[in-house]
Amino acid sequence: MRTQTRVLAGLMVLAATLAGGSAFAQVSDSEWLAQCRDQGGRQERFCEVRPLTLGGAGLLRVDGRPNGGVQITGSDQGGISGSARIQAQADTEAEARTLATQIQVGLMDGWLRADGPQSGDGRSWSVSFVISAPRRTDVEVEAVNGPVSLDGLIGRIRATTVNGPLSLRELAGDVRARTTNGPLQVTLAGTFWDGIGLDAETRNGPLTLRVPEGYSAQLDVGTVNGPFRLGIPVTLQGDLPAGRRRSINVPIGSGGAPVRVRTTNGPVAIEHRH
Repeated sequence: MRTQTRVLAGLMVLAATLAGGSAFAQVSDSEWLAQCRDQGGRQERFCEVRPLTLGGAGLLRVDGRPNGGVQITGSDQGGISGSARIQAQADTEAEARTLATQIQVGLMDGWLRADGPQSGDGRSWSVSFVISAPRRTDVEVEAVNGPVSLDGLIGRIRATTVNGPLSLRELAGDVRARTTNGPLQVTLAGTFWDGIGLDAETRNGPLTLRVPEGYSAQLDVGTVNGPFRLGIPVTLQGDLPAGRRRSINVPIGSGGAPVRVRTTNGPVAIEHRH
């Protein structure tokens, strides 16, 4: 039991560190370039930003694999545009620059993704996507080692990452999202969930849910291993042993669409959004 507790504590510290760092930060391309070039390390690094213009689309598919993140923000303007943030590492700056030139970015089999040489022998690369899309856009996102951030979108949304934070902010529609190792942050907007509902999970990481005052939904929030902090008023029924309540499934406000957010190994905090 003590070993399990120590492992869980380590996971929570790691996830909290990711959440508090720059993983969720929205920075401009120029700021990102400066940060990328200032990073230390034993290898030399080449950093580049390539503009993207994808036109209009009813479905946006973005693949950040193997080592890149994805950030998509809903906009009132038409069309899909953004940038691909490329970084390559090698023993010399010239080798890193050459590696970056071999990376291709574009639509491949209906997915926006990057392709390049296999990493190894002291060489590696990653491409992260920062995109603005019309608010009413269906979205599919896949990542492995990188953060996923979705903001201000309405539609059928599917998002997964394995090792990275997951941020869902002011979404609506039919939303399902998963991360395995990383914090999950969900920020609701308005007075009710507009659409089928939200289903989001992390396996190893803290969960933070921010709810506006007067919000209506069927709220399903919980953790298996971790403390549970409830910072909004709800009406609970049944036996509630002190210190042992780790989940709730209750209507708030006048009820409505399901808002389900869960973690397996991590703390839960439900907060008022001010």
